[in-house]
Amino acid sequence: MRCVALGIIVLLSVATLNLIPISVQDGSHARTSVNENPVVSSVEGFLDEVLLEDNFENAPLGFNDSLWNLERYDRPTLSWIDSSALAMSSKVFTAATLESETNFGPEVIAEFEISFTQGLCYFGIGWVDQYIKQGEEWATNLRACQNGVFMDYIDTEFFLVSYKDGERVATPINNLTTTETRTYSLVWHNSIVSLYVDGVETVSITTHIPTVNLQFILTISGYHYLVQSDTLTIDRVSIGNLEWEYEDGAPDVTLIWPANNSQVYQFDFIDLEIVGASAVNYSWNHRMNVSLDTPWDVGVSAILNGSLDIVITGIHLLDIYAENSTGHSTHRMYMFEIITETTYIPVWDSVVKPVIDGVISNQEQSAMTKYSLDFRGEDRQLNLVDLFIGYFDESLYVGMVTPIPDQWHSHVSLLIDGSGNGIWGDAEVGSNEDIRITASGSTTQNEFRGFYTCTGQEIQITGVTYSTTVVSDRLVVEFFVPVDSVGGNFTRGLGFGMIASRGGYNTYYPVSIVDGGLCTLQIAKSYGSRFNDTRLGYLGSSIILIGFTSLVVGVLFTFKKRGVLTIEESLENEPLERIRTLLQSHPRISLERLALLADLDTQSARELIGQLQRKGLLEDSISVSETEIIRNNDSFEKKNM
Repeated sequence: MRCVALGIIVLLSVATLNLIPISVQDGSHARTSVNENPVVSSVEGFLDEVLLEDNFENAPLGFNDSLWNLERYDRPTLSWIDSSALAMSSKVFTAATLESETNFGPEVIAEFEISFTQGLCYFGIGWVDQYIKQGEEWATNLRACQNGVFMDYIDTEFFLVSYKDGERVATPINNLTTTETRTYSLVWHNSIVSLYVDGVETVSITTHIPTVNLQFILTISGYHYLVQSDTLTIDRVSIGNLEWEYEDGAPDVTLIWPANNSQVYQFDFIDLEIVGASAVNYSWNHRMNVSLDTPWDVGVSAILNGSLDIVITGIHLLDIYAENSTGHSTHRMYMFEIITETTYIPVWDSVVKPVIDGVISNQEQSAMTKYSLDFRGEDRQLNLVDLFIGYFDESLYVGMVTPIPDQWHSHVSLLIDGSGNGIWGDAEVGSNEDIRITASGSTTQNEFRGFYTCTGQEIQITGVTYSTTVVSDRLVVEFFVPVDSVGGNFTRGLGFGMIASRGGYNTYYPVSIVDGGLCTLQIAKSYGSRFNDTRLGYLGSSIILIGFTSLVVGVLFTFKKRGVLTIEESLENEPLERIRTLLQSHPRISLERLALLADLDTQSARELIGQLQRKGLLEDSISVSETEIIRNNDSFEKKNM
């Protein structure tokens, strides 16, 4: 039988610049009431034991002071509405917080009825071990915790957030309005955190889930100078053990992420939810069984080549065996394709000098190489982003139309590996080889602009520039990095990666990037000029001259070398070049995904692949099936030895 707890604690917070650790009390000392007749939860199951309950009917402010501690900073407005609700109002640099007197562990549920005016103030509700109690910036923000489970509202967006030992996962809560009172249920298991709104599950998190006792908090703060006024109204809070009813049969095994028969990287985890099991084991490819415990995550890195100690790419089978104390068992088998990230992407040398003004002009778009790339969010959701990248005069240009709005904490960071080894974070102290260039819009606070080492020290770098604009409420950013300014070598290329941050949520490219740690970047390698003679520029007369000269001289400017497109093919058949570039960037890719990245239908993509094969324009041979393309990259590996 499985117990979950239902709980919420309301916290009105004072702002203090220092992090104040919250002492942990054992949940057994909480004020409890055991129900003789089980109470039906708004989510499912029955409340076996109520650990905290407040209907905000106590004078003078509504909350029961034996259950809560009230913290205030710089005189926020508090009011008792109809003797049944507490309203906490905050404006610039004021804050109010309700803290529970007791702490709660996992396997609980917090149920609360609230409304919020959805302006620019911050609010957060849930369990944390610490938060900032005083000061101006980030006052009462729950994201200062080391361990926590909560929902919050930051930069006009809602998120479900989980912290474990300082590592965070946040996932957006889309299409949520809080201006009217609604019932929220925050469910905290050892292996999954879920948020229900009016009894309907909205989002969940399956990684970085804390397992320690935490205090319950409700807080609102005017945490920056653009804030005007907002009100958080609390009608009811209830926290308790939730008893789940299920038949005494076989354990329930559910695959949470990713989907069966999907692709995963070597550093990923397979997330499962298992209920009713006393023992769980797994095996890869029908080999040795390994025991598994909460949070039911199976690492792909467990698939090792014994002699080389590396993860083997390709198709792998995962078996899960779950058994309960009565001998009932469940077996599930899943299949995944383990893939690797490409280590480089080829880019053009531009004949046009880019203007770094935050506007990616039509000429810059034509001169650079366009990629539609997957940025992966911290909740592992993918966001397709257009990136324009190329070299001009041995300087790297990156232009990006971001998926993030111009808000107080929105910013974009370009990570640069000057050494060209693809590793960011291994540079020597004092070196400019591994740097972070952070740009933001006019609304964002100043700390999100500048140049930094991989250890976070602000530096000055000559020649490196960036600029941003806002188009349709989305940040557009341009970067320009001279290779020699970061100790680079133009022949090797520069390693690069990007982080797009919108307030409380980050997306990354490449997907292996982790905030603040050693990571692998893509290497942007010069592919030469889009034209064999860069002096020709983009003039139409030059194209005509090329064609005319070709007829007269025969081979001038139409010399075909294996792996190089002619001038005419580069200029007149851009889809052909896009397909060619993508094939050389992915050792293995499905036909459907190739067509999506090239902005084509699958039939057109297949026809262009045929053209490239017939004309001998691919550096490596490829194998084409009905659904995917596999590249034999021996020539590239030999060329780069």
